[in-house]
Order: sequence, then C-alpha cells, then structure tokens
Amino acid sequence: MAVDVNVLGYAVLIALAGVALQRRFVASLRAQAHARSDLEQALAQRTAELEARWQQLQISEQQRGVAQERERLLQEMHDGLGSQLLMARLGAERGADPKELVSLLNDCIDEMRLTVDALAVSDGDLTLLLANLRHRLGSRLASAGLVLDWQLADLPLVPCLTGTGGRELVRIVQEALSNIVQHAQASRVRFTTRLEPGGQAVSLMIVDNGRGMPIELSRGQGLRNMAKRAQRIDAEISWDAAGESGTALRLVLPLA
Repeated sequence: MAVDVNVLGYAVLIALAGVALQRRFVASLRAQAHARSDLEQALAQRTAELEARWQQLQISEQQRGVAQERERLLQEMHDGLGSQLLMARLGAERGADPKELVSLLNDCIDEMRLTVDALAVSDGDLTLLLANLRHRLGSRLASAGLVLDWQLADLPLVPCLTGTGGRELVRIVQEALSNIVQHAQASRVRFTTRLEPGGQAVSLMIVDNGRGMPIELSRGQGLRNMAKRAQRIDAEISWDAAGESGTALRLVLPLA
C-alpha cells in the first residue's frame, strides 16, 4: 500500500512539534517548581525575620511595662509607707507618747502588708483581695466604731485585677474606707459584690450610713486619684447618694 510522502512529512512535523511542546511544558513545570521553592524559602526567611522582630517588640514592651510598674510601686511606697515612716520618726523626735509611736508603726506595718497582699493575689480573685483587706484593716475600723457588713457573691476571676491590677483595687477601697472614717460619721459599711446581668462585668458596692459626701471631699484629690486608678484597670467608678443618708461607691469591673 502506497503512503503519501506529504502525509508522512506532516506526521513527522507534528510529532517533532509535540516533542518540542512536551519539552517546553516539562521545562516550564521545572521552572515553576524552582520558582515556588525559591518563593517558599524567601517567605520562610521573611516570616522568621518578622517573628524575630515581633519577639523583640514583645520583650521591649514587657520591659517598658515592668519599668512603669516599678516606678509606680516606688512612688506609692514613697507616698504611702514613706510618709508614714516619716511621721513616726517626727513623732519620736518630738518625744511623742510611746502608744502613739506604736500606733504609727503599726500603720506602717499594715501599709506594707496591704501592698504585699495585693501583689500576692495576681490571678484576679476579687473575693480574696477583699478578704485580705478585711483581715488587715478590720481591727482598726472596729476601733473607729465602724461595723463591716460583707455580702459577697461567688464570682469568676476578674482579668483586669490580674498582675498589679489587684493593688489598684485595694488602694481604691482603702481610700474609700479612709474617707468614710474621716468624713462620713458612719457606723456601718456594707460591701456587696455581684455578677452583672449578661455576665460581662462584676460590680462592687461600698455603701455607708453616714452623713453623705461633703462638697469639699467631692472636689478633692482623693476622689480624682481613685478615678485614675479605676481608669488604669478599665473599670467604671461612680458615687451616689445611698437613700436618705450615706454614700454609695460603685465600681464596675469588666470581665472581657
């Protein structure tokens, strides 16, 4: 059977073209594989660089936070324990009564213990923070004629009180009790905690049965300091009249 030479030539050309296309296709696949490998290596290297920079930023931020907390703690020790020690020394220099000196030194010890207790509770346990505060200040408040009424609920841990946040809350409560003792002429203080509706926050109420908040106190530095401390832990603080007499302090602590 005769075979057309032209048909055979076309067949050979088509075969050669197919081989060439196949080689180009294989070469293209290899080039893509190499390019993909190079891209993956470059991406991995870039990812490692970004992770290293992120770690450096995290370390730097932690160091800055630690430095700020150290500075704040030193300032508090200077203003709190330092001033009380200074008063004790001045009392000793002017020949104060030994009982007065003992009382001043006891105040210094209580101040130090309150700071240590607040720093020791670092998991955000509000009930434990209040229990420590009651243990440290209970006898002093009782001697001032103040009866404490505790109505504490079972609460989850409060994230904003973790770390040094508990110290801020203790200082707020300490300042509130100091104001009640000095200005309210109260005989009873009620502490109430509860989980807010919706479960997004925890509230602490401190209500006294005194004569209400004096105008000069409402404009004083003490309440501004309490508001600043509340702001540091993302809490909301407010003061309201407690019925016919007394003052109610409300502190709302977010759980988010």
